[in-house]
Amino acid sequence: MSPTARPSRFALPWAVALVAFAPVLLVTDAASARSLTVTVTPELPTWADGVRLRVAGEVVTSCGASIVHLANLRKPATIGTQLVVEVDLVEDPCLILAPPTTVPFAAELDLGHLLPGSTIVRVHDLAEGGAVQQDLLVYDVSRIGLDVPPVATSTAVVKVGVTYYDHCSAIEPEVAGSVITLTYTDGCEITTPPTPRLTRSEVNVGVLPPGDYELRLVEPGYLAPALRRAPLRVWDATGCIPYGEILCLHHGRFRLGATWRAFDGSSGTAHAVPLPANEGSGLFWFFAPDNAELTVKVLDACAVDGDRWVFLASASTVEYTLFVTDARTGVSRTYGNALGNLPDLVTDTDAFDCP
Repeated sequence: MSPTARPSRFALPWAVALVAFAPVLLVTDAASARSLTVTVTPELPTWADGVRLRVAGEVVTSCGASIVHLANLRKPATIGTQLVVEVDLVEDPCLILAPPTTVPFAAELDLGHLLPGSTIVRVHDLAEGGAVQQDLLVYDVSRIGLDVPPVATSTAVVKVGVTYYDHCSAIEPEVAGSVITLTYTDGCEITTPPTPRLTRSEVNVGVLPPGDYELRLVEPGYLAPALRRAPLRVWDATGCIPYGEILCLHHGRFRLGATWRAFDGSSGTAHAVPLPANEGSGLFWFFAPDNAELTVKVLDACAVDGDRWVFLASASTVEYTLFVTDARTGVSRTYGNALGNLPDLVTDTDAFDCP
């Protein structure tokens, strides 16, 4: 990557900023219209993302909040300088002859895929009059590859892999809270561009505190900047660090490992299988990745009886020993099954003290 970079020939003034749009409360057309809150998810959509609209407010009715819904979605079919997505907020008639009350409602609608560019999402309140709208920037999908280290810890420098076409470019990282933004800058002049060369570089984002982060790679574009996301977890170096034979649960609070011995006398260490988006449960296999032998979970029952529970189920009659350790306190529990036994379900509801 070049240490210097000139302004990109592709960038528009609004295309180089990564802007997070908060829920908007903006009423027009009628001074007496009710207040509505509009939220669009994901917060920073690309044209490849399915976008969901949520409108919240209050309705005075005897029929409940379900009479309010979103309908009649209207989306532009071609790309322009300003795109407008329109939808109606509809309130069904209420035929119940009872005193009305004010109740909150939240109506949601899938907007599907939106064209890249600067976009206005406008909701027309047909019952009360007025309209509420939210400005939204729909990103292009970045052509640049982004990969994260399989395991990052809080005491080591985190390096992120970026694969791109080298056009005398630069990639600058910025960390703000739990968001890491990598801005790709193309500094070549259009008159004499060099020959493109596919390059992979490691971008140093520094030493990060433990936690979950979102990587955002931003690339200037003509109609809209391009975006690519990737999750990154930084493990606390003083807690559990996952690898092939160690399972970490509850953000590294608990360290789990297992050993086994088969009927033919062979033995080994079990392989850990973390479950995506699951902090409390995991699997272990002994002989093949497609043959899970142990299912284990650590349940946070602190609000129930002041303890954390360990549940273990086995689909194997070989001998095994499972170790569960609280990485914060050092307290460890051991569970096992003898060779040839039909294993019982382990339900240890007094395994670890809280907190």
